[in-house]
Amino acid sequence: EGKPGLIELSEGGTLFLDEIGDLPLPMQVKLLRFLEENVIMRIGGTKLKRIDTRVIVATNKNLDSMVKAGNFREDLFFRLNVVPIHIPPLRERQEDIAALIQYFLDRFNTKYSTQKSIHSQAIDVLSKYSYPGNIRELSNIIEQLVVITENQQICEEDLPMVVSSDVSAHNKSSTNDGTNLPLAVMNTEKALIAKALKDFKTQRKAARALGITQPTLA
Repeated sequence: EGKPGLIELSEGGTLFLDEIGDLPLPMQVKLLRFLEENVIMRIGGTKLKRIDTRVIVATNKNLDSMVKAGNFREDLFFRLNVVPIHIPPLRERQEDIAALIQYFLDRFNTKYSTQKSIHSQAIDVLSKYSYPGNIRELSNIIEQLVVITENQQICEEDLPMVVSSDVSAHNKSSTNDGTNLPLAVMNTEKALIAKALKDFKTQRKAARALGITQPTLA
């Protein structure tokens, strides 16, 4: 009567379904039926079997929007959304990145029989990266570094270009967003001087209006 599937094998335990938002509509119907009735039938089988299992699903998509667009069944969404847990993307919890770097470093050191370490400056740069691929991307980056870095210690210059470029652009943006006090003061001074010169036409009159001497203005 066929082999047991993943749902049957999860009897008495927990069934984790990742990327639930990618589940085709016909499969959504079958999953909903199981969640409602807690019974399954093996492929080619003739008997129903009751399954007692905890079901946890995950997705990086907005299921509410998918329901409105007709791409995800509303009844299945409500059946799954009993205890919702929102996990922020990695870029919103930088305090976790250093620990995750060490976790993946230990994991891939074991996998490839290496003893690589990582410099604190490299960790600092990695902690500022935006991670559009979330934790999977961090895992991939650390694995790549363990495999291709020649030295025993992974340094900032060993990081992928995409990481360095993204962090550099972010730092430049932060410097120019008005939160840098010396830069903000300098830009304000330039704006005031330009306006005074435009309004008073001469450096002498502009300097007097600004409360500074003409040599300072020059």
